[in-house]
Amino acid sequence: MLRAHFVERRDISAAETLQGIAAAAGFAEGGRLLSEGGAEAYVREALLRGKAIGVRTSPTLVIDGEALAGAHAPEVIARFVARAVAEPRRELPAEVERLRLAEALLDKGDPLGCLTLLGELMTEYPEERTVRMLAARAHFHSAQLSRARGGLEALVAQNPDDAYARLLLGRALERQGEHEEAAPHLRIAVAMNPEYGKTG
Repeated sequence: MLRAHFVERRDISAAETLQGIAAAAGFAEGGRLLSEGGAEAYVREALLRGKAIGVRTSPTLVIDGEALAGAHAPEVIARFVARAVAEPRRELPAEVERLRLAEALLDKGDPLGCLTLLGELMTEYPEERTVRMLAARAHFHSAQLSRARGGLEALVAQNPDDAYARLLLGRALERQGEHEEAAPHLRIAVAMNPEYGKTG
């Protein structure tokens, strides 16, 4: 791939070029997999995971979930590697790691990416409140207000004292023009947490 791109100046964005490169490398199935969309979901998820931990440029060295972006002097890289080895991160269960990465994407302003990573958890843990709340937040921030509203109404029905769920439900209803329905939720949210009254 690198030789084709940098030395031979071939167009590696073209499917036929990639098929030829794969065949020449002895990967006969490459062309078929490419035409069938093979690994597309894997690559999309890998990109989202990278974005969640702060990968924004190339080169970026990633060790144990920590990223060192850009070109650096050897001693800087050595310190980064040494620290990662000396202070290994506690390994989290796969579902917890996925949830944290999805939340990081939402915090970085990518609610659709958040929903992509959450998809597997929403299927495997449909009743898990943390997953449902994050999905509702992502739906809200991606302007999928009907989905946000449905999720939040269920969450509030199960836990009427969840001030944040009420606040977000009130905001979703406001955006849908349902001001009368929104008002009680917003009042209750502010009564439970006066800080919410300062958000405007």
